[in-house]
Amino acid sequence: MLIDTHAHIYLPTYSNDISSVLDRAQEAGISHIFMPNIDESTVEPMVRLANEWHTNSNIKLYCMIGLHPGSIQPLYAKTQLSIIRTYLTATPAKLMVAIGEIGLDGTYEHIPMQLQIKILEEQLEWAATMKLPVVLHTRRAIDLTIDVVKTWINKGLKGVFHSFTGDTHQARQILDMGFKIGINGIVTFKKGGQQLRETLKYVPPDGIVIETDSPFLTPHPYRGKRNEPAMITYTFDVLCQIYGDRLTRETLKDVLKKNTFDIFDIIKR
Repeated sequence: MLIDTHAHIYLPTYSNDISSVLDRAQEAGISHIFMPNIDESTVEPMVRLANEWHTNSNIKLYCMIGLHPGSIQPLYAKTQLSIIRTYLTATPAKLMVAIGEIGLDGTYEHIPMQLQIKILEEQLEWAATMKLPVVLHTRRAIDLTIDVVKTWINKGLKGVFHSFTGDTHQARQILDMGFKIGINGIVTFKKGGQQLRETLKYVPPDGIVIETDSPFLTPHPYRGKRNEPAMITYTFDVLCQIYGDRLTRETLKDVLKKNTFDIFDIIKR
């Protein structure tokens, strides 16, 4: 059993073949898929898909609701948060596993970083109040995100640093906070993933969860094509190579499952 902890399979790119996508995921041994929200326009299709498949499939779909830093509209941000907060309280608890995808992104110059931090902190407050984990986007902002999140740890906050590409020092800080590191297709890239593979040699297997970020970050050898949850097996194969001197494939699957359940409270659902 594998759990894809991050997949945007509610997006239009899957609208014509979502049943086949989920069939392939099941054949690949995936039992759960967690879907992170992007903005106020994507909540409804995501919740609809989760509701449709949650009880009618061998794969359970779950929702993570939040405002992605790249989707912040500075003049409209307060309204965006209000809309998303409404969806958050209206979504059935059985479908909800986290606040996400939220965080900081250093590549969006038109979205002031101070505004990104303010919106992140508001959503961290939601998570602390609702006792939900968070899924953090940290592109070119890992250190700053760590600094912001550290101030919330005493409120019981936990979660995942999604799509981790940092160094061993950053990894250690994240793990010391009680968070996990999300690993996806980047680890399979021949050149772009080399540093990450080296870093993971110093990260204990109980510190990671596995994800695809579908339809993005398609693993080697299918880079350039649409990603989907079934392709998580390529990421898992690389993780088996990294941790193979310590764990068998089946043991690593068990470790990843436990790591996921430690963060996301789905074990009783």
